[in-house]
Amino acid sequence: MVVGENDGSIEEFNPRSGEMLRGFGAKDASGLHSFVALAFPSDHSGVIAGFPNGAVLWDMSGGQPLRQITSEANVFAVAASGDGRRIATADLSGVALWDFDAVRKIAYFRHPFDVRAVTFSPDGQTLASGTYVEGSIRLWSLRSGKLTHRLDGHESGVSALAYPPRRHRQQPPRHHRERSGRLSLERLPP
Repeated sequence: MVVGENDGSIEEFNPRSGEMLRGFGAKDASGLHSFVALAFPSDHSGVIAGFPNGAVLWDMSGGQPLRQITSEANVFAVAASGDGRRIATADLSGVALWDFDAVRKIAYFRHPFDVRAVTFSPDGQTLASGTYVEGSIRLWSLRSGKLTHRLDGHESGVSALAYPPRRHRQQPPRHHRERSGRLSLERLPP
């Protein structure tokens, strides 16, 4: 388990014993050390720390930054694709999709309100983003770059999103509206 603390330190713990395995002070290139989020690329190359102005991939073994992206907007959340080659950063007006190997922005998905949550589907084909003020979730096709679904009906802001691991998905995804108008999710589309 990895913990990002307010003092800018990243620490890795053994979740069974509670023993701290390693730790280091982390800052982005501008000297900021206040985290907004942590994410893991599935290739276990390190940990991605989201900062207010971007994201940094840190080598956990040596505590050194491996790659950094700089965002023009305040970042509220980060997510790593399953292959670790793309990351998403959520900000006040949408979600930026980055090619993390080339360290460049490859797409931007606009929202009318601030985005506080973002995640990739397990198959890496869909990006889900959630707005805090509006309380909606948008699903974006990463192949076409187009909005495929909009899930409304949340009574308060969306502050976190996660897909279940693939092995837990047994039925095709579906969603429906109950008579009350509230959205009921059985499974998110892949």
